[in-house]
Amino acid sequence: MNEYYIVEFKTSEKSRFCIWYTNDVDGFVAEAQKVICFNSLQELKAFCCQAGYVLSKDITVYNVDCITDWIKTKNKVVDCSKLLDFWNITSDFARSTNQAFYGDTDGLVLDVYNKLFFGTNPPTLKGVAENYTPDWDEEDLNVLKKVMGECIEILI
Repeated sequence: MNEYYIVEFKTSEKSRFCIWYTNDVDGFVAEAQKVICFNSLQELKAFCCQAGYVLSKDITVYNVDCITDWIKTKNKVVDCSKLLDFWNITSDFARSTNQAFYGDTDGLVLDVYNKLFFGTNPPTLKGVAENYTPDWDEEDLNVLKKVMGECIEILI
């Protein structure tokens, strides 16, 4: 049985609200391969009442402007958790709309994804070891910025 959550994609200009679900496969509520988005939380909740979706009280907010700002900087500091979350939610969005997503490819892209993942230092993998801090070279950063740029294109 699916569990439903509210996701907000926020920019300085507007917010869009969507319904993300999790089960064996994660995704967004969509019709005709288009994610159903709302301009307000009230519209989303009214839709869910009519459709019979029971929502979690949690709202996950993705600040798109922060990602845009990071792409534009020459800063090599990478917030692994924030970028990994943005990457993963975009992958779910792309799958829900049957879009190809560069972030879902293999090779160097997968290597960069894995660096992000391990850079979050998940407790189940960490054990008693020290925190892992990825070493980002220019090629890695270029791939990461390309993926994040495509995330924005897909989501906004």
